[in-house]
Amino acid sequence: MPVTDLIKVQFGQEAAWGTCVAANAKLMGLTDATLNIVDEVHQTDKSGFYYPSDLVAEVSMMGEGSITFDLSYEDILWPLDNVFDEETPTGTTTFTWAYDAPDTATVTPNYLTIEFGAPDAEYEACGVLFTELNISGEAGGVWTGN
Repeated sequence: MPVTDLIKVQFGQEAAWGTCVAANAKLMGLTDATLNIVDEVHQTDKSGFYYPSDLVAEVSMMGEGSITFDLSYEDILWPLDNVFDEETPTGTTTFTWAYDAPDTATVTPNYLTIEFGAPDAEYEACGVLFTELNISGEAGGVWTGN
């Protein structure tokens, strides 16, 4: 079994930002995935005491991560819907998704729940928005995204 089979990333489409849903689409061309917990804690030092200060506040807690994958027609739709806007395909036998760059109106992204991890040992990230999308490749080769 390849090592990439042990890494699982699944997507679920949220109706509203931050409302977790069950993931229902597995990213098939996955080559690498990371998820980091970013926990910012502020601690105020107290004068005249030998022990650590008990004046502590959790300022923010969020996650950040990255996904690298070989592009397929099915896998690329999730990040494109998240970056641009959810697009409805046109056509009956050959489908076309027409994405337009946001130049006149604010984009309403497709919010995602993403499950990271090995089977039966996932971390769940809700309200996911892609901040950067890189697509690269050449004619006749495998295209990649991250």
